[in-house]
Amino acid sequence: MIAHSFKEAIIEMMGEIAKQIPDSHKQTPVKAYLTGGGAVHYYCNSRVSDDVDLIMQFAVKIPEDLFVV
Repeated sequence: MIAHSFKEAIIEMMGEIAKQIPDSHKQTPVKAYLTGGGAVHYYCNSRVSDDVDLIMQFAVKIPEDLFVV
């Protein structure tokens, strides 16, 4: 899927990261906090960023080849 906006790309990326979370951690919602320029753009649509800063409550192995267009 090709994202049509930065916001869609963030949502798609979060879906790909969610696939990496072990089932044992999915008994309750996994908290993730979007920060930085990505958060400003997501909520205000007023800033563009070339990365996504994310704080999660568990360490999650992010695929090395994760790329969202």
